[in-house]
Amino acid sequence: NCNGKWAWFAIPLVILALVYNFYMTPMITNTTFEIHATNTQDPLYAVLQSRHAFYHNLYRKFDSAKILFLMAFAGKVLFDRVKAKSQAVCA
Repeated sequence: NCNGKWAWFAIPLVILALVYNFYMTPMITNTTFEIHATNTQDPLYAVLQSRHAFYHNLYRKFDSAKILFLMAFAGKVLFDRVKAKSQAVCA
């Protein structure tokens, strides 16, 4: 049974989705609101811009990781299906 093997690809995807929804998106949104509420001459403005850039870049990196996991997951599914089909033909 190969369903357990697929879980190793699905678990990181679920974790990434949870991090996106409950951490990254609120942090980016709140930082954006703080930036718009802060005067550009205030020293806090530069700190907020830096924080926003950090979270945005981290979001992009996580998105790249998500795509790689999805591709690996799809490849694993395809490989297992082709293998099962070839074994059925040979049997």
